Amino acid sequence: MNFKDKVILVTGASRGIGAAIAQAFAAEGAFVLVNYLRNQAAADGVVQRCKAAGGDAWALQADVTRSPRAGHGGAYPERGGTDRRGGEQRIQALQLRPRAAQSASGN
Repeated sequence: MNFKDKVILVTGASRGIGAAIAQAFAAEGAFVLVNYLRNQAAADGVVQRCKAAGGDAWALQADVTRSPRAGHGGAYPERGGTDRRGGEQRIQALQLRPRAAQSASGN
């Protein structure tokens, strides 16, 4: 599949299967958001491997097991909302674009 110009958020992407998934999307041309909770060095390594695979990536520290709270002053990206089911948080619509895409569109 071709994921060029697509933004993919992979939670738990600093290690294990999450890292492998992030790198697989990058190999297909995706811009990958490498989500991690504590291990920035591991996430940065995955970002470098994503770039080496042909995609682009940013490391993004966030605890996705907690719902956003009021008063975080824009710490969360634009989204359609969250839905907690079975202990997992699902982001219904995450609207992020790489900086290059923002520049090209004039935003």
